[in-house]
Amino acid sequence: HGMDACGSLVDVCCHDFPHCLPMLEPLSPPRLLWEGILTVASLLTLALMPVCWAFPSTFPAGVHLATGASCTPIFVLHVLVKLRTGIPQQGMLNRDPRTVAWAYLLSSRFATDLAAALAFPLQQLTTRHLAPLHLVVVFHLLGALRTYERAAKASHAKRRVLMLLLFSCVQIHWMACVWSL
Repeated sequence: HGMDACGSLVDVCCHDFPHCLPMLEPLSPPRLLWEGILTVASLLTLALMPVCWAFPSTFPAGVHLATGASCTPIFVLHVLVKLRTGIPQQGMLNRDPRTVAWAYLLSSRFATDLAAALAFPLQQLTTRHLAPLHLVVVFHLLGALRTYERAAKASHAKRRVLMLLLFSCVQIHWMACVWSL
């Protein structure tokens, strides 16, 4: 019966709203704009969430809640965007919603995207310190970096700056996590 649940999820994603959300091309302008929005949300989550936990007297309580409340819907919408983005197969762009949905749901990207979407709500429901769970947004940033490279044929210098920014945010994250222990 587990297959029935997955099958019904794919049917919902593919048939209940078939044409209201068009299939996107991976490097189209709307998709690249979305990657930019996702990158900003990921960087905010990666750097700001653990710092708010580590230094609660420095940041007002609302900063943590506002960051989580504004970034979580973006991560949830990203799952929908991925379900509506065509996938390259055998040199062609496959736009079949059912094939795209199955490929995404069976990939490791779905698990990391779901973890990113649920990190803040889970953190609010438990009393445990779950800031390390926010590190799954690193996968969003790495995916965005690959997309930008493919779309803009980014120069070596631009890639190095983006990687430096990514590693700086990871370092800030871990330093805040260690400090809060």
